[in-house]
Amino acid sequence: MTNEVINEINLVVLRQCREQIGLSVEEVRKKFPRIDKFESGEAKPTYKQLADMAELYVVPQWVFLKSELPEEYKLETNSAFRKLVRNSDFEPYKIRRLLTKVECFRELIIDFRNDINEPIPVFSPPSVENIDNIIEVAMIVRKWLGCSGSDKYDFDEWRTLIESKGIFVFLTSKFSAWSKVDVSMFRGMAIYKEILPIIVINDSDAYKAQAFTLFHELGHLIKKQIALDSTDFDDDSVEEVWCNDFAGNILMPYSKFQNIGPPPKDPEKAFEQVISNAEQFAISPLACLVRMRKLKLIDEEQFKEIISIFDKKNSAYKESQRGSNYVINMATERIRQYGRLYTSVVVDAYYAQEISLHRMCKLLDLKRPQQALELAKIL
Repeated sequence: MTNEVINEINLVVLRQCREQIGLSVEEVRKKFPRIDKFESGEAKPTYKQLADMAELYVVPQWVFLKSELPEEYKLETNSAFRKLVRNSDFEPYKIRRLLTKVECFRELIIDFRNDINEPIPVFSPPSVENIDNIIEVAMIVRKWLGCSGSDKYDFDEWRTLIESKGIFVFLTSKFSAWSKVDVSMFRGMAIYKEILPIIVINDSDAYKAQAFTLFHELGHLIKKQIALDSTDFDDDSVEEVWCNDFAGNILMPYSKFQNIGPPPKDPEKAFEQVISNAEQFAISPLACLVRMRKLKLIDEEQFKEIISIFDKKNSAYKESQRGSNYVINMATERIRQYGRLYTSVVVDAYYAQEISLHRMCKLLDLKRPQQALELAKIL
């Protein structure tokens, strides 16, 4: 049956699905050499080819058979796409596909929670729009999360607190997978929604840098914004400056950070002090450096000198890691990537016999049933 061709395909819908996800005919031709003939009707795809195209375009197979593209699969009706499509960084297919799939995961969480009569409540962060003092804002949000100004957490602990407030936090994969995205494309993404807003963190970024990005994106959500953030700390737009200040004050409370003096004038010694300061707050040295610049502990010239040292050392580290082999435990990797909010509802649905083991594997992107069962045991 997989080699049997399908005659009822809507050629307009087939083309629309390709175009809206950001793929050209030339790009699709690498996987489907006859794609232009499929779209013109000169050739018909097989069931297997149609299934693969549905996976590539992130739509169900039956969409290709409809008289027109259903509204729920028109990306132009998606508020996040409408906002981000104006951002040139959003053009790459990998980012569009990533957002589309993550939004599908979000819908699945909501559906499963509704099925067990445990709906996710409306996202209700503290109201801070009328507070000008960013230090006060950070204190209010820390209290909302259940931590004081002296608490210090790593990324995973911060993520758990944020997910407990009804936010879906997804990490891209740093390994070869559909969600692997180079950190040069984006560092983080925030998609505001009244119920289960989304934060996407690029796991290709340094681990300690992810905490800063996590709170930068939370800042966007608190302000009800949709944003795709690059690695550029010099973006001087009002929104980005506010979110950077917000993240800095959450992770490095002013009451503690004000005691840190200016670094030595020598760039190498200054670099070492930045490293030491960052370790005190369990954050990335770069985030610490940005905070020091914000509080005028260093001037712009020093900032650029230290950044230059960072770049050289990072390049040397990446070169040393090139070709390194990693042993991946797929069960723990999926929990880290998708988060417990998502993996828990999938596992619960399996134990409630709402989905099969095969379906659970597919929803968790796991190839072997024993991996899915191992994941369930960990949870």
